[in-house]
Amino acid sequence: MITYLQKHRTFLIVVLSVTVFAFVGAGFVGWGDYGYGSRAGAVAVVGDEKITIEQYVRHYGNSRSYYAQSPDQPLNKDILIQETLESLIAETLLLNYARDIGLMANDDEISSVIMSDQSFYKDGRFDKKAYVAALNSIGEDVKSFEAKVGHQLTINKLAKYLWLPATALEKESVAASRSLADRISYKIIEAPKKIDVSDREKLEYYEANRLRFMDEPKYDVEYIIIAAGDQNASEEEAKNYYEKNLSEFFSEDGEVEAFEAVKEKALVRARFGKARNEARRMRITWRDGGVTPLIAQNIQIRNETLPYEVMLEVENDQSMEISNPIETAEGYALARTVRRINSEPLPFEAVKGEITAAIKARKIKEYLESEGEKQHRTFKGATTKFITRSDTDALKGLNESEAEAVLYEVFISKTKEGYVVLDGRAVLFRVLEQKLFDENKAKEMDEMLGESIAMFKQRQIQWGVLTMLKLQNRYPITRYDSAIKDAIAVYFSD
Repeated sequence: MITYLQKHRTFLIVVLSVTVFAFVGAGFVGWGDYGYGSRAGAVAVVGDEKITIEQYVRHYGNSRSYYAQSPDQPLNKDILIQETLESLIAETLLLNYARDIGLMANDDEISSVIMSDQSFYKDGRFDKKAYVAALNSIGEDVKSFEAKVGHQLTINKLAKYLWLPATALEKESVAASRSLADRISYKIIEAPKKIDVSDREKLEYYEANRLRFMDEPKYDVEYIIIAAGDQNASEEEAKNYYEKNLSEFFSEDGEVEAFEAVKEKALVRARFGKARNEARRMRITWRDGGVTPLIAQNIQIRNETLPYEVMLEVENDQSMEISNPIETAEGYALARTVRRINSEPLPFEAVKGEITAAIKARKIKEYLESEGEKQHRTFKGATTKFITRSDTDALKGLNESEAEAVLYEVFISKTKEGYVVLDGRAVLFRVLEQKLFDENKAKEMDEMLGESIAMFKQRQIQWGVLTMLKLQNRYPITRYDSAIKDAIAVYFSD
């Protein structure tokens, strides 16, 4: 699917719908009145523009995918739900403003963009049947597709008006700071290999930090498991699922695979769909007392009874009510928290090893800081050539992240000498010479600097348009939280 979108730009614009204004939303939490029902499939109305459920689900799904592929940036579902809406509200405020100052895309501009997309061509010419068929393949109708193209063109027009190229002075100033070069001397100090920790030290540390050594909370949970493998799905049902969800069956070449080639996958997905429907029905039956759930007692988040996805729901839920269907690797589950057992400090013997490691780490840091203070003014070490902040390979004996930390400190330090404490070692440094500006380096960086400076200026201008013109007051905002909650439950099972 991704390969297909990369080849067809108009699809990419509309299906992903990632705009230049997406960054501004997070700062405007709280705008708008709240309603209890959506207006014709909207999660919010801003001025005369609706933010549709489809828009919201697409943006939320894209963000979820990003966090799923970025383990260093864990997903916080509640924050993401809010940020997605705020981002779309900010974008739609700017869309209203663009319309009012005459920047709306016209029919000719929309047609020009669509007719430039070769995916709608047949025998070298734009073909309306190919156009409609391509839209159908992604579950889109002509009217809404063209409205989205117009929406994106309008946003792009406003972005263009807010784009100020970087001036020569701005590029020179930034280049000067980035091409600053130092010739330095440095020395690596290693931590001692043997660090003694007495039993008395361990016990004192435990008593002072008891709350750091808490066990996981435990739960009593009622639950029902609906396995997809227990659901019967016919070939006809699999084909119906296939036809309604063609986007799940694209090949790497961007073509929809024939049903026969993906029949087994379609059968599995059809069974999951039936399991989800059964879970929804079972939830009502459970709520009305028509079924007795199983119960797991005194279990932690990681256990052998309930899937991790279910326990995450249990951990985050505060309502003590029956959950919505929770998708798992095997099907769907329902859960209700009966009792929470609060965390308690672990016994000393169970955490003695962790305590020893913590005390050793503290002693090592204290030793390195002490040696750094003693030696950084008088040390003799290795000498580099002129290096910039990016020349991490110039510091022999350090890995890239260690060298980055040292060079960062070198170039922000207000003194010529200093030291940096790393994990298990310290690095002493002394600046011997400084070169303030490298014209050749500046020329190499010219295009990249111009782009980044202009983007920074555009962000500031966008922020100014939103805040100084008080667009949130000019265009009424109504938010439908219930519609968002329902959309998340339907499309993401969480």
